[in-house]
Amino acid sequence: FFFSSRRRHTRYKVTGVQTCALPICLADCPPAMFPGDMEALRLTSALSKTLTVGPGGVELHGLPFGGPELLPLRKQIGERFRTLVKWDPDDLSILWIQNPLDQSWIPSPCRWHDYANGLSWNQHLLIRRFTRNELKLSGAYEHLWAARLRLHDHWLDATTRKSSADSLLAARDS
Repeated sequence: FFFSSRRRHTRYKVTGVQTCALPICLADCPPAMFPGDMEALRLTSALSKTLTVGPGGVELHGLPFGGPELLPLRKQIGERFRTLVKWDPDDLSILWIQNPLDQSWIPSPCRWHDYANGLSWNQHLLIRRFTRNELKLSGAYEHLWAARLRLHDHWLDATTRKSSADSLLAARDS
């Protein structure tokens, strides 16, 4: 068969298993190479922002990160400093904080591990939007956790199949 290129009236004949006469032949292209370390891939594909590291660690949209892993860095640089942080949009349990001195990355877990484990960036933002008024009060952790459960129940109720008998039973019980 004939393969037509984007230029008009130019055709290349491709036959069997022989090498083709295309301008860029697939046989000459190197194979795709993937990084051997999945942590390096997560760090490369992570979202980033410049934030302040303080005595309490780093706060990213209401989630507290930091612990003893930041103490040597704060002793070298100072109590408060701004640096680049990265987070995986599919899992907010770990935040990577860049050391401004040698540009290395320090993994820092979320202090609310049971809330942030397996939680995506979009889910967290949706939960914060869902419970915005309650977050202005103290005790944001409990409100976030309760909002996450309420939102889960809301979507579960919206996606389950209901019959008229179920609706009558729910109205009778309420």
